[in-house]
Amino acid sequence: MTTSPTRDYRGSLVEEISFPRASVVLLAGVPGAGKSTLLQRLYGVPGSSVLPTRTDDGVTVLDSAQVRGKLQPFLGRLPYRRWRPLVHLGHYVRIFGALDKGGPIVIHDCGTRPWMRRMIGERAARRGLESHLLLLDTTAEEARAGQVARGRVVDAGRFATHVMRWKKLLAKAEAGPELLMPGATSAAVLDRPAANALRRIRFTGAGEVIRLGRLPRQVRESRMGTSVAARSAG
Repeated sequence: MTTSPTRDYRGSLVEEISFPRASVVLLAGVPGAGKSTLLQRLYGVPGSSVLPTRTDDGVTVLDSAQVRGKLQPFLGRLPYRRWRPLVHLGHYVRIFGALDKGGPIVIHDCGTRPWMRRMIGERAARRGLESHLLLLDTTAEEARAGQVARGRVVDAGRFATHVMRWKKLLAKAEAGPELLMPGATSAAVLDRPAANALRRIRFTGAGEVIRLGRLPRQVRESRMGTSVAARSAG
């Protein structure tokens, strides 16, 4: 199957994105971008959830926060950096278990680890699932504010690594989604306004996006100026 070019919806208002039922969607973005917030709003994933969420229409939603919540009572007295690897391991085990059961699946992951994208894409392909990417792009300042709001701030060095890898990921995405994840058939880039406008991710048929329209001109120009300044600073 040929893949479509990566679609850039930054500066657009998107109401709905739909995919085939036999799909896995990787929702990626740097820490603090708003991935968990988006999943909570779209799927009602409770912040206190410790198990994968399965919606009434059969969508499995996997967020690393679910694993962190499960381990918190046992390891919460230790600094999070000490048991973060266990959270990642538990999240990956749940991902592969869900892939073996079939779609539709939505996965929360930073997406900045190429080996992880490769493993998800290859395993999904072996299970007959289509892979799709939703890339939630925010400025470093927006992501930092998101970390502060959730009460968990990533240390400066690790965050800088995420930001650097994210810029490389977006640059590679311009050439096509299959370069980001083996077998990926679509990718869409959303900024914070586009993600806030999104009301549904459905799994019904061929992938399509319904737009509500463009942001006001002054908002677009303001965000473009912020993005250019951020790139210059980087």
